[in-house]
Amino acid sequence: MGAWSGTAITTWARRAAVVANTDFGRLSDLEALLADAASPELPAGPDDLALARTAAAGLREAFLRAGDGDAGGSAATLNMVMARLYARPRVTVDDDGWRTYVAGRGGSPAAEYLANAAWGLAQWVGQYGPDRLGRCRASRCRSVYLVRRWAGQRRYCSERCANRMYAAAFRRRQAGLGQPATDEGHAPADRPLPAART
Repeated sequence: MGAWSGTAITTWARRAAVVANTDFGRLSDLEALLADAASPELPAGPDDLALARTAAAGLREAFLRAGDGDAGGSAATLNMVMARLYARPRVTVDDDGWRTYVAGRGGSPAAEYLANAAWGLAQWVGQYGPDRLGRCRASRCRSVYLVRRWAGQRRYCSERCANRMYAAAFRRRQAGLGQPATDEGHAPADRPLPAART
């Protein structure tokens, strides 16, 4: 294949959201992430963990800037992440034909995973626009997510967060406390949207 398919772009953009939502406090956090990919040939090491932390912070910032309406800042941050990962497209030819992938710093499985995640997110934004990157508006949730539909309407990363916020608003109304301005800035009559699969 000469270019990434829509499925590959979506898969890697989702993985970018997972990277952005992971703290990478321990090497086992990175190993769990890599278990999602095709069997890594080499174990992850301390250098890979440092790279994962850098990538996670940058990808998270790109999501947050886009969620705040700062498309230019989000693009600049995403470019910086790809530069730090040395993400560069490569083409190989084998018996199955042409294959496109993204190489990362040092060529380790972790570096390639992170580079492909950043590249996939860049492709996603290029295809759908920065308004398709969201941040959860639920209190005490720091998650970022991809918006597959209803651009500009989804406010929560999951049905769980949406239900928690609507239950809290209901309890406030029942207690006669009224509805204070919520962190998502929408009226209490709003109903949660079905969770988009990310």
